[in-house]
Amino acid sequence: HRDLHSFPTRRSSDLVAINGDWINLDNNVVFGGQFHSGWYAKQLQGIWGGSTFAWTFDRQVHFNPCNEFTTDVLTVHYHASGVTQEAQGLGRPRGENELVLYTPQYDVTTGADATGVEVVLQLATPTLALSQPDEVVGEVVEVRVGKDAAPLPFDCLVLSATGEAAETLRTNAPLGSQVGLSQHITGIGLDCVTPDGFDWRNTYAAIRGNHLFLQEGQPVGGPHDLAQRHPRTAVACNDQYVFFIVCDGRSEVSRGMTAIELGEFCRDHLGATWGLNLDGGGSSTLVINGTVMNVPSDGRERSIGNGLMMVNPQPKRTSTA
Repeated sequence: HRDLHSFPTRRSSDLVAINGDWINLDNNVVFGGQFHSGWYAKQLQGIWGGSTFAWTFDRQVHFNPCNEFTTDVLTVHYHASGVTQEAQGLGRPRGENELVLYTPQYDVTTGADATGVEVVLQLATPTLALSQPDEVVGEVVEVRVGKDAAPLPFDCLVLSATGEAAETLRTNAPLGSQVGLSQHITGIGLDCVTPDGFDWRNTYAAIRGNHLFLQEGQPVGGPHDLAQRHPRTAVACNDQYVFFIVCDGRSEVSRGMTAIELGEFCRDHLGATWGLNLDGGGSSTLVINGTVMNVPSDGRERSIGNGLMMVNPQPKRTSTA
């Protein structure tokens, strides 16, 4: 991944950044779900359980305590025919007889082979997570049959299908037609049973962690390495502030923290009430104004799959060329 400083014209200026979710080393894809600048880019499901941090368009924070979701339905509505089709996945490799959606955050292409059908939609807005009958509408600008992986331009989404799902897609999405996308999400509360009532339609950014070490002002311990001292990366908040936190470890200078110690620090020194543990260890990195501020335990920065940034948006500049 390039950082934003490598682009000649930046849309934002990085102030603070931390690493995020764990990554699958087999395919370099993060395990958990993700919203990216309003794009619902990867389904909010993942291995190991865990929790999710979300930031909304109206500057509100939400910690989804349980990483299970009662409903996560991805519906495609073909305006030309009136037919609807349910997608089986978002931002993951396509399987047999499946319809999978890909946003620009996934990769430079879908990675699919030539056995299916892929339809490229030009969008006027990010995908968002709108529940039916609300939807984000795109125009079909390319239909690819028997071709290798479709590119993923910034303002487009690709519908990729095989088997019977591919026939439905090809039949109902002719070139120039309109296609609507609805993505309904219902999270679950602390008991991992009761819906938490959070409206995911207004989500600007979201990232998964593995443990809420601070809940309503109370530190919460955890099993395995959470009970041991290691380098930690975390995001925490109270009613006024969002905190990005990195703690070094695995050295003679810095021992690291347990989940309880991290919770006590965030409560007692920051006044935080909620906190989520992100990928720690050698991945723990804090960047301020382009400079790494901590000492990563590997002795250098690791490649990471995603992260959280606080940025200053830059004024809009329109080219006359």
